[in-house]
Amino acid sequence: ETSHTALPVLTKAAELARRNDADVVVLCMVHSNSEQAEQREVDPLKLLIQQNLADIRHRLIVSKDAIPAEVIRVSKEVNASEIIVNKQPSHANQSLVSMTVRSIVEVSSIPVIVVQ
Repeated sequence: ETSHTALPVLTKAAELARRNDADVVVLCMVHSNSEQAEQREVDPLKLLIQQNLADIRHRLIVSKDAIPAEVIRVSKEVNASEIIVNKQPSHANQSLVSMTVRSIVEVSSIPVIVVQ
């Protein structure tokens, strides 16, 4: 996610983690083929994570896999109690974002919180 779309998700995750003394796992889906381009996507997110989750146990997972399947796989792997996603598109194709969020909501066996 870009910093524009990640901030509401990190804010909500931080709020819930503080309230429940929980850990946060941030899953960053990258769309780049080169390591340099990937770093340009991930570095702003790392800064936002440092600013918003400094007092919370957290980790960042970076993946290039298909978004809905990877979100579900990672949530099971880390035994997540909730998935938080942003409804706001990070690119021009809003229908693709809507379909992605819808797929996650439909397939997930744990609660999915959609923030704007």
